Amino acid sequence: MFKGAFALAVVFVLAIVSSLSACTIAVVHGSITTDGRPLLWKNRDVPDLEQEVRYFDTKPYGFLALVYCGETDRAWAGINDAGFGIVNSNSYNLPDSVIYGVDDGVIMWLALKNCQTVDDFEVLISRTPPCNGYNFAVLDANGNCAIFEAGPHTIHRIDLSPRLPYVVRSNFSFSGDSTRRTGIHRYTRARYLIERGMANGNLNYKYIIDTVASDLFAPDLDPYPLPFEGFYRDFPRGFIPVNETISRFITRAGIIIRGSQSRDRVSDGSMIVVMGQPVLGVPVCVWVRTKAVPRALLGYSPSSLCYQAELIRRTIEPYSEFPNRFDTYRFVSIQPALQALRLFAYETIDMLDDFPAQELRLQQDAVGNEIMSRYASFLPLSTGKEGFTPQDPYVNCYPNPFNSALNIKIGLAKSDEADIIILNMEGQIVQHLVAKTNSSVIWDGVSLKGEPAGSGLYIVRVKTGDWVKEEKVLFLK
Repeated sequence: MFKGAFALAVVFVLAIVSSLSACTIAVVHGSITTDGRPLLWKNRDVPDLEQEVRYFDTKPYGFLALVYCGETDRAWAGINDAGFGIVNSNSYNLPDSVIYGVDDGVIMWLALKNCQTVDDFEVLISRTPPCNGYNFAVLDANGNCAIFEAGPHTIHRIDLSPRLPYVVRSNFSFSGDSTRRTGIHRYTRARYLIERGMANGNLNYKYIIDTVASDLFAPDLDPYPLPFEGFYRDFPRGFIPVNETISRFITRAGIIIRGSQSRDRVSDGSMIVVMGQPVLGVPVCVWVRTKAVPRALLGYSPSSLCYQAELIRRTIEPYSEFPNRFDTYRFVSIQPALQALRLFAYETIDMLDDFPAQELRLQQDAVGNEIMSRYASFLPLSTGKEGFTPQDPYVNCYPNPFNSALNIKIGLAKSDEADIIILNMEGQIVQHLVAKTNSSVIWDGVSLKGEPAGSGLYIVRVKTGDWVKEEKVLFLK
């Protein structure tokens, strides 16, 4: 009895972990970026809010890394003094976990501390087998890029080149079980967006942040252009789901690792971090040659970008019991200010790229503080209970098609009763219901005569005063 209950608990916990620890990554060859730099990208999806960036002065190589606050033995993305960079995602379709392997954060820490090249990482991963399945994306100062699909028992290396200029991974590996591909929507959507950037000739770190990392396209909903003016299922008007999008409700940071422009400029490498949900965040760049990090990226406190990003997220996703509901009307209220601040961030990154290390160290801190100050001013723009969602009348019928009960949600500007008439396609009245303003009623598919209605199209007509609205619905028995 105990063993069975324990096994069930383990399965349940693993299901939760696999849905939450679900990052999306990509590696992009320098042959297709606008500045010739190779790129790594990661959206870090984890429950823990407390993220920070640190420089670790280790030997043989010091490095920049995204870590949990105060952590000193694991890394989740980074680049070192030799120009070696790494990001990763969990892979849930590689062979089973083992108890004697090494955690992915430890592997990445060791790699940043010890590796100079992609080949160095292959040696390290072969000698340090991971305890679970992971996808590691790496680059080096020689312009080499690769993906390693690594499990406790197998390692599969995929090298990039002008013929294979990018690779995307979510939470499965192509060398693993093809029937267990987790995060397939994020994978296919990220590929589509990168392909579009290639075709348009504007694939660079800005495009990755603005278009790929910030994407809100769901498996069953295209919300663009924003604001989304309709209804998704039983969500309030303008709210969209962000549980399976690339920029998700549990995305705690978006990270871009920029490789060196050439093997003669190893110190060019940098790490651009968007704290919080990327669609709501602002990029801050850290150059590895400064051996320092802007104060805005240190720790989880009222003075950090990580903390401010979470405050803003909570105003855009205000339902604590439904954290995956994103208010597009409220988001649009801060979008102009967000775009202006991103433009400022991009201009300063491009301007500071060639600064010497000592001066750059001061400048990156000053820019980080300026971004932090402006970003904190977004919070009043996104708060308040009025003025975001339009107040004009609406009717929302869901699910549609339905096969047991139809929920008819009514929203009216003033307090009135609404007559709801269900008609068949011949104009005959099938059912008559009454609803209060801003309420819901259920039609169970039964006619006025008490008989089950037949399958087919029906018209839901809502009338109050001079206002009339009709919606077509499909009833399937």
